[in-house]
Amino acid sequence: VWFWRSWGLRHPPSPFSSAAPYSFAAHLPPSGVLPAAADRLSALLRAPAGAAPRSLLENAAISLGRLSLVAPAALAPRADAPFVSRWCQALRAVRGDVEKEHAFLGLAALLRANPAAGAPPAFAALCEAVTSWRLPLRSAALAAALAALMRAYRAGAGPHAWGAAVAGLSPGTRERLA
Repeated sequence: VWFWRSWGLRHPPSPFSSAAPYSFAAHLPPSGVLPAAADRLSALLRAPAGAAPRSLLENAAISLGRLSLVAPAALAPRADAPFVSRWCQALRAVRGDVEKEHAFLGLAALLRANPAAGAPPAFAALCEAVTSWRLPLRSAALAAALAALMRAYRAGAGPHAWGAAVAGLSPGTRERLA
């Protein structure tokens, strides 16, 4: 609650549920806070390996996903392939629940706003993160967002580049991606 009050908000958002999509828009902080928060969370993911505990990286990845879910256009210019790669690596370890769902929906929204951020070298990490979900996905919105994201990359790459990119993935990732 203190976190929300520090942004000038009276109440924290309602608990997340898979029953109905939650609108973060009503709880957006003043415009200067969002980029500052994203920059701090991004710095955690950009830190050298081992510089931060895994749980902190997972929480940063989830928080960035939620921020990207409500303001992808504001965060997209800050994203590049190395950053998305580290973000995906952190998301792979997150338990497959509503938090991971929000993080991936935000990642998909950010990548729709800035598709180049998911290009190599982030593509392999993105595919590994997408295939880290236990199937079937509980959320139809998430399944549709991830499928649309992969179709967009496949269409944008063309058959030869897509084949080469997929050939570089691990056999398990290739199988699940198919």
